[in-house]
Amino acid sequence: KRIAATDFKIPGLSDPIRLTISGGLAIFPTHGQSTADLLHAADHALYEAKRKGRDRTAVARVEILNGAQAAADDNPLKS
Repeated sequence: KRIAATDFKIPGLSDPIRLTISGGLAIFPTHGQSTADLLHAADHALYEAKRKGRDRTAVARVEILNGAQAAADDNPLKS
């Protein structure tokens, strides 16, 4: 909320801009046993937060770890 309420002045622009932040959260050992698994789960959670409207956080889903198909179905880059 604090970032979203802050005006950021950009050189060359007359009006300040506002930023928002989205985040994905993965917890050891629930969402992964390795750094790579945790980063993968957190990345998917981040894209889920963005799909739901940005400026929010999302916690990783355990289903992502239960097989390649679940991860592929949740791939944000898949068209």
